[in-house]
Amino acid sequence: MAVKPKVLVFGISRNLGGTEVVVSRFIGQLSDQFQFDTFATPMPLQPEYVAGDNRVILMPMRRQRPLAHVRQMRQYFKDHAHEYAAVWYNVNNFSNLGFLQLAAQHGIPVRLCHFHNSDYIGNKLNRMLSGKNKAKVPGLATSLLACSNEAGTFAYGNAPFSVVNNAFHLGEFAFDAAARQAVRAQLGCEDAFVIGTVGRLTQQKNHQMLIRLMPEILRRRPEAKLVIVGGGALDGALKQQVADAGLAGSVVLAGMRSDAAALLSAFDVFAFPSRFEGLGVAAVEAQANGLPCVASEAVPHLTRVSDSAQYLPLDNDTAWVDALCAASRETFAENPALLAKFDLQQEAPKLAAFLTGERR
Repeated sequence: MAVKPKVLVFGISRNLGGTEVVVSRFIGQLSDQFQFDTFATPMPLQPEYVAGDNRVILMPMRRQRPLAHVRQMRQYFKDHAHEYAAVWYNVNNFSNLGFLQLAAQHGIPVRLCHFHNSDYIGNKLNRMLSGKNKAKVPGLATSLLACSNEAGTFAYGNAPFSVVNNAFHLGEFAFDAAARQAVRAQLGCEDAFVIGTVGRLTQQKNHQMLIRLMPEILRRRPEAKLVIVGGGALDGALKQQVADAGLAGSVVLAGMRSDAAALLSAFDVFAFPSRFEGLGVAAVEAQANGLPCVASEAVPHLTRVSDSAQYLPLDNDTAWVDALCAASRETFAENPALLAKFDLQQEAPKLAAFLTGERR
């Protein structure tokens, strides 16, 4: 049996959504062709990272132990860089180029930089460092990748890049009537009109807007409930906003969940009011489930994979309330040709070609 080329992966945290899920899906699809070793702090939640001969290499957290992080990473490259055919650098900002610099320094032949957002995620220092480091990236990476044209243009400016869509197994997100009934009972939404959203509880995802709209939505549709799925830094602030507005009976903060497809089946409309997005694969998954989708204009329109997705400005509350209240699964209009662009079996070979160096 031929030895599989080894790929060293960077940029993974303990998160049930976003970059971690996208990367894990590609790893799961391509593990018959490559062995993936992933730097992580702490252990990722997705099983693909340790399935088969894939491994997780635990590193000290850079924010908590910066010197130990740098020292251990340098030592790992010194001892093991010769084992790797490629590195895959997954990022939402450029504040830490150490991984990519070490990969170039040690001559790893294929170095992919894969950017996953249309703005920098992080604090002021992250953003400042990203601005300074941005120009260095094309000289360190052998290929520049992004999840959308918007993300690539933001990350790389005029440098040439390629788009690899945030793909998934389409059938896994098909509507499931039994799951709908079970999840709605679990969340106390059996007879409700459920407005649902999935995403990290951060400023980017703009959950505050949906909570703010709920009183007007309830005036029009008294049976409405808002279900917010995800965890993050704003958990306490959102709970306080719900309490202050007297909405405890109408807003469900469901926390982090791993049953995304079942949750989507429980919703009646998907709301996605993000302030910015690299792509917003959650909106694509929602439409794969047969959900009408109401998203902000900041979400790339590449996510429109049905004729039941609309994009609205964030400063027009009335338009949002109108669209959410009028949405219905019954009139969902699918567009299989558009959705097919996010089929993992179609996109994974594209990434594999970059990992082997066949594409640049």
